[in-house]
Amino acid sequence: MNTYSMFKVDETKEKHGIWVRYGDIGDFLVARVGSGSSDFDRLWKVKRKPYRRQIEQEIIDDKVFSHLLLETFASTALLGWRNVRDANDCEIPFSRTNAVELLTDLPELGLALFNAASDYQNFLIGEREEYAKNYETA
Repeated sequence: MNTYSMFKVDETKEKHGIWVRYGDIGDFLVARVGSGSSDFDRLWKVKRKPYRRQIEQEIIDDKVFSHLLLETFASTALLGWRNVRDANDCEIPFSRTNAVELLTDLPELGLALFNAASDYQNFLIGEREEYAKNYETA
């Protein structure tokens, strides 16, 4: 193993996503966030601008911040899903509107997906077994 195999990310995975698997409850296709050049990063900069002072002073309401983050994530980095069902066990078709609604209703799911999308190790060129077990490329 060398330095490149430890840190070189796959640009195709970053842009087109990886599948995050949650067993029977669904699989989610997420693009990388936090690399500085993603659609998420560009929109996040715009969305948080009106709240810049509140964010800097750490006085922004947690719910407002979480909603901004998850709405931005759902609109840009959540690229699709499979086998996602609502509380009545009906399949939810993927759309940006449904994505925002799902992550608003289930913010813990949104944060889990955001964390997977922001972890560079999930987007490495080489498949590292300990990180690859719950993820697959798109």
